[in-house]
Amino acid sequence: MTAMTSGQAAVRELGDRVWATHWEDVYVAYWGRAYSAPLLRTAAGIIAEMQQKHAGRVFVSSTMPVAHISMKEARNEETRAAGEEMARYFEGRVRAQASVLEGTGFVAAAIRSAAVGLQLLVKNTYQVKIFDEHPPAAAWLLKQRAPDAAPLDAANLLG
Repeated sequence: MTAMTSGQAAVRELGDRVWATHWEDVYVAYWGRAYSAPLLRTAAGIIAEMQQKHAGRVFVSSTMPVAHISMKEARNEETRAAGEEMARYFEGRVRAQASVLEGTGFVAAAIRSAAVGLQLLVKNTYQVKIFDEHPPAAAWLLKQRAPDAAPLDAANLLG
């Protein structure tokens, strides 16, 4: 795992095309490849560190291009177990999660719809919302973090 700095936040390379960083109590991850058990466990460890530092629940933002979603990896028993372990760990530690599933067209929309359906079945104790692009995801997550704050132009925050 390598680290580099971007502004004041350290960006960690968790693995091939997977990066994570955080700003205060907001964890941000970019998954440029399919989930795997070791990567999920590393991400959970970073969130655990953050949760201890902030003595409270954290906010999570994750991005994955739909082209990198792998049914083969999703059927992998070790990956599925790590995902379930991470989901259990999130309970009581995460306040809200914005997931961006990047992509256009029918397949991308169908994958986002399936993700929303799965979230409804799981019934998390924290809010999870699925997005197709970053500006509305960032705006929503920032609103969850500071409900009384003035609305922010997320597009300017993201550059």
